[in-house]
Order: sequence, then structure tokens, then C-alpha cells
Amino acid sequence: MTRPAAAPRPARLGGRARGLALVALLAAVFALRLQFALTLATVQRQGFGAERALWIYLGYFTILTNGLGALSLARLATGHRAGLLARDEDLTAIAASLLIVGLVYNLVLRQSWHPTGWAKVADELLHVAIPLLYLAMWWVAGCTRIPSRARLLAWMAYPVAYLVYALGRAALDGRYPYPFLDVTRLGWMRVLGNAALVGLAFLGTGAALAWLAARRPLSPALSGRGGPP
Repeated sequence: MTRPAAAPRPARLGGRARGLALVALLAAVFALRLQFALTLATVQRQGFGAERALWIYLGYFTILTNGLGALSLARLATGHRAGLLARDEDLTAIAASLLIVGLVYNLVLRQSWHPTGWAKVADELLHVAIPLLYLAMWWVAGCTRIPSRARLLAWMAYPVAYLVYALGRAALDGRYPYPFLDVTRLGWMRVLGNAALVGLAFLGTGAALAWLAARRPLSPALSGRGGPP
């Protein structure tokens, strides 16, 4: 028995999903502002200004991905369910990217970084709470369009572009945002191997979300079947 074809996606998002998107958006904005304030305070103690803080701040995949998620959440919180950053394919790609943020941090980086105070609050929000909130929103929003293999591969453009961006920045200032990308310490072969592992994890996460979407029970509105009033 085949899965019923989904009806055209409504242009507005349901109230429960909008509420969840708003909560996630507020958490993301707070965490991003907090992290910038912490970065600014650190560089000011070193005698630098806001320009240096912004340069460092924008070098992290965590910040860029949470910022992308916040832009998507802003559209969803206002009820939009079509267009850039609000389509099923976009939501799934952003959810996969945020899950990679959480997985890499918690499995690879957490043991080497022990923040306290507000830094720990920002860390937990950016690497745990917001990825999970976005994933919950993705599920409640009812993403059922299954991305093709070609679309999954196209999503790889984002982490690949970040790799080029991060290594290009490091060539200018010698600062690597993550230890597993440190070419001077690890060499090119290990860095490219690490990047390949992250890329495979990204593909695997995207494929897992696609698998979940394919097995998601369709609501009456999506399946075309009538339901109780």
C-alpha cells in the first residue's frame, strides 16, 4: 500500500508550531547576543575592539548555523510556510546542520572546554537547547516532503563552503576555529580526513531526517482523508 500523496503545503503555519518557533527564536537570539557579548568582553581585555570580536565571532560554524536557524525561525514564528528558509527542504537542511553542531560539540569538543557562568549558559543553548528545539519545531511543522539523493548532496555545499571559509580565514590570521581543523598542528591529510568525517555525519543526519519524514503519519489535512470536526 503506497503512502498517500501530500496535499500542497499551506502557506501558513499552525499555532502550535508557530509558538514553538517563537520560543526557539527567542532562545537563539538571546544565545547569539550573549555569545557576542562574551567574545567582546574577552577581546577587550586583550586590548582589541568590536571589529576583532566580530571577526572571531563570525568564524564559528556554531554561530553561523544558529544564525541561519534564527532567520528561519523568524519566518516560521510569523506563520510563513513557503519561500526561502521556510520550505520543507530548507527546514530539514537547517535541522541537520544544527544537529551536527550539537553532535560535534558533545562528542568531540566538550571534553576540552569547560565554561562556567554565562559562558556555560551560551554553550548549552547554542549546542544543545537550540538544535533540539529546532528539531522539535521541524517535527511539529509536519515536514513530509522527502528530499532526493541529489538534494541531500546539494546540502553539502554549506559545510564545504564553511570549510573553505574557515581555512581561508586561518590563512590570514593563523586562528583555527576548531582544533580538528588546525592544519599547522595536524597537517592537511588529517584535517581533510576530519572534514570528510563531518561531511559523512552531515549526510547521515540528513538521510535520517528524510527517513523520519518518509515514515511520519500523515494528518487528515495532509492525506486528503476526512477527520472528525
